[in-house]
Amino acid sequence: MMKTSPQCLIASIPAATDPVARPATPGWSGFVRRGWARLRRWRLYRRDKQILLALSDDQLRDIGLTRGDIHHYNEALHQNWRARRR
Repeated sequence: MMKTSPQCLIASIPAATDPVARPATPGWSGFVRRGWARLRRWRLYRRDKQILLALSDDQLRDIGLTRGDIHHYNEALHQNWRARRR
């Protein structure tokens, strides 16, 4: 039985499947990174809004809000959750 060296095995891998030979394009990786960041911001926005909506009217009054203020307060708190790259 003949042993093959690691260099022979590496040389037999096609370049298309070799991650070093074909690095990720900055456009796609940036797109994914920005999409992931936007999703995280949206989830924080949504979580905070759900927490405020779950409070009773008395609890909201204690912190100086009404049901009608929740949307505006949350938008002010998370101003850049919809931020786009310019």
